Amino acid sequence: MKRASFLLVVLWLVGCSATANVPLPPAIHVVPPGPAVPKDRAAFSGKWVGTWVSGPGSVVHSRAHILIVEEIIGNAAALIYAVGAGWELDRVPEKRPFWVRIKGGFVDGALRIYVPATGGTVTYRILPDDTLDATLEYMGDLWRAHLRRGTE
Repeated sequence: MKRASFLLVVLWLVGCSATANVPLPPAIHVVPPGPAVPKDRAAFSGKWVGTWVSGPGSVVHSRAHILIVEEIIGNAAALIYAVGAGWELDRVPEKRPFWVRIKGGFVDGALRIYVPATGGTVTYRILPDDTLDATLEYMGDLWRAHLRRGTE
């Protein structure tokens, strides 16, 4: 357990610089949330960076990840979901770097999205230290990420 916790911290720190290899669209437009947007939802606005981590037993896989919440309207959010290259890049096409603009929804204080490119469902939660905790359910596996606010 201690090894897994240590490894997650190391991957989180490494992931902060690894996001340079995550593709993004040429135009990104973050619209600041208006006064009608509840504060708990408005907190999701902007760019977030981190690393997805998964692995059965002692094998750990990781992928750099960027989430950009461009706009929040009511219970929905317009966002960019992007990931860097994954393990098995040469054998599995869905492990290639990609970005996609998609819609997400707010449920019980969390932002949830379905990523058609991978068939995965992602749930993001704001933590008290203004970071995001994320879980990705993908092909029977559970991936985790800890994201911090990114800079432009």
